[in-house]
Amino acid sequence: IDFIVSDCCFIGTYEEVRDCYKNIHLQCLMPFVWLAGKIIYKVDIKKTNALRCLAGHKTPILFIHGSGDTFVKPYNAQVLHDEAKKNGAYTELIYVEGAGHAMSRQIAGFDAYTGYIENFLNNIGIV
Repeated sequence: IDFIVSDCCFIGTYEEVRDCYKNIHLQCLMPFVWLAGKIIYKVDIKKTNALRCLAGHKTPILFIHGSGDTFVKPYNAQVLHDEAKKNGAYTELIYVEGAGHAMSRQIAGFDAYTGYIENFLNNIGIV
């Protein structure tokens, strides 16, 4: 992998699902969600964590996140950006003002969004 473009990233599956259920006052369902993941998909969502995946990797990453994302909070991108940088990877973090979840390209516009990526690729020497 030469580079990564990460749009609306989150740190961990368990935490993200828990926060979503918390918003609708159903966090009591989390033990069942966790168990269903283990039984049906053979995945322990408590162990899916992007921070652990960044350890020891120096792949350049462009993080893009909507500042208005209420589904995956923008702090997720900041934490992952800081961790990647701490590990020695080249990283950039762009917040698209007012963009909700997975709406950064629509809010920024096609030209601006692709410009973020082109600039990043230029900065890491790929384009």
